[in-house]
Amino acid sequence: MVHVAPFKPVLRDEELENYLSSKISQVMMTRAQHIHDDGDNGDDEEKEEKETPLPIHEIEQCSIDNNQTNHSSMFDCCELVIDEDPEMLRLFSNSVEPVPESEPAITLEMAAMEKKQLFHNNHEIDPTKDLKCAEFYSRVGTIMQRVSSLKDPSNGIYWKGFKIIPLLTNWEDILVLMRPKDWCPEATYHATLVFLSFHNLRQLKIFLPSVLLKCAVDFIRTHSFLDPKLNLALRQVMRMTPALFCKSILIPLINPAQDGRCDLKEASLFGDILVKAHVPGLTVSTTLLSLAHFDRYLISHSVFIIILLEKHPALPFRVLASLVDHFCKSCICHSKMPSLWYQSLYLFVDM
Repeated sequence: MVHVAPFKPVLRDEELENYLSSKISQVMMTRAQHIHDDGDNGDDEEKEEKETPLPIHEIEQCSIDNNQTNHSSMFDCCELVIDEDPEMLRLFSNSVEPVPESEPAITLEMAAMEKKQLFHNNHEIDPTKDLKCAEFYSRVGTIMQRVSSLKDPSNGIYWKGFKIIPLLTNWEDILVLMRPKDWCPEATYHATLVFLSFHNLRQLKIFLPSVLLKCAVDFIRTHSFLDPKLNLALRQVMRMTPALFCKSILIPLINPAQDGRCDLKEASLFGDILVKAHVPGLTVSTTLLSLAHFDRYLISHSVFIIILLEKHPALPFRVLASLVDHFCKSCICHSKMPSLWYQSLYLFVDM
């Protein structure tokens, strides 16, 4: 298991205070002190349990070696549908509009609006209302759009300012100000590492689907492959918390109510990450349960059912019953099913 080293806040940074107003800096440093004190209280109990974090360059080399040497069975599965009827692929992939969801997922913009109301009610300091702070983070967002700007040593102070964003109460508002959809893949990768280092599940549940997943999907649909840096960021999330990867990345990707456009190309690229990682049995069960409860069948559902069943989990009766209902419901609604559906059914019966 690879762990990202926890964030150790610097309680005072005069250089950063020159770029941000004194009130905003004081809010950040106060929250940093609070997190630092909470971390010190639990260090003695967790010191023996934690493994030594790997350097970033070793993590990158490990992922690059895996990409070059390992070949998942996922791509073998996709070969089965190459000669499939194009009309069937269109029917079960990305041609149908997503079904509206009764409870829409929380997006970055929705969370930012809720925080605006919170600031208004509690009369707290809103960093985005401070002209100096807003200008600073708008500049950070511009820098993160180009790799050359990101690696420029003269922009180091801006990257230092980005690292304290998770300390802000309305960090969602700051990210919206920085336009994450325009970031380059390397900036998205480093931003993911920053948020992972704080181990804040509530932040990650919003950041991962709203920033990392959207950047990865948009890149695949534009270039027909997944950028190595985005691939590395996804693998890092999978190594740290497989349950969070499945809940915040995999399920939103294939949920017909949220997007409904996951095709075989996207399923094979994300499935390759899932194949090469260890997934606990409980996470496999909960993910299959979520897959089985989707209202509409997509061919990508069968791809991930195959991958998860190939891990040979011990499934509870509730999950088994839900999968039975999934197969029965999909074959009743459609007279002809793709070959991946039959392969997933075979694996399920053969368990």
